[in-house]
Amino acid sequence: MNARHVLMLAAMITTVSAGTGSAMIQAPVASGTVVVTITGVRNAVGRIRVALFNQTAGFPEDGSAAYRAVVARISDGRAEVRFDDLPLADYAVSMYHDENDDG
Repeated sequence: MNARHVLMLAAMITTVSAGTGSAMIQAPVASGTVVVTITGVRNAVGRIRVALFNQTAGFPEDGSAAYRAVVARISDGRAEVRFDDLPLADYAVSMYHDENDDG
């Protein structure tokens, strides 16, 4: 394929995408998902608390400084949480088993 064919193909895709709203050309990924799976939880009493940090301040102990935080149920010795629609960046995760579920 020569340069002329490549340019024509790009122009056709752009035209189709712009004209029909089709997803033939996708924008670069601007967000992502972090999935945290915790295994080996000793019992199903209480809940798992997970904090996601996007800065070092407060990590790992100060959950109030977390970018996002979730509480997960425990099932069969494991828990899983998802943080969706995150800006692309570096993150750190802290978690603990809150057996008496008092936060």
